[in-house]
Amino acid sequence: MKNKLIGFVVVLGISGCATSPMKNSVPVPSVPMIISTQSHSNKSPSSCAVHQSQVNQEIQNHDLDRLDNLLATLKSQPDCPSAYLDDVKRNMAYIAAAQASRSMEQAQLSEAKAWLERAPMRVWSTQVVRGDIAAYDKQWRNAAQY
Repeated sequence: MKNKLIGFVVVLGISGCATSPMKNSVPVPSVPMIISTQSHSNKSPSSCAVHQSQVNQEIQNHDLDRLDNLLATLKSQPDCPSAYLDDVKRNMAYIAAAQASRSMEQAQLSEAKAWLERAPMRVWSTQVVRGDIAAYDKQWRNAAQY
């Protein structure tokens, strides 16, 4: 059993698992997608469509503060499709993950964690950064789960 464990550790070392997690992390999308309310409904445009251009502008600007405010407004619209709200949240999560990834590259762990807290949902890119943080802290089990 001991020989198997030593062999496993050697294979991990050779394969690159022993390198810095920030250098091997999966790239996070830098520009989220632009979304449309029209793609989520066959009916006439909803009242949340009025905010669509502003939402798309803030997504391009990576402005989570304004997107938080817009999301609250969109949630209050009774005819705003839930799929559209999910797309806005997903874009916000991509933005938060990209910012957290940049913070990790500069070894600013607390700032990276703060960015991840702002993500309204978990997406693959937020999980990658969570894994990088766990690996940085040498919490290998958590890193592997993320």
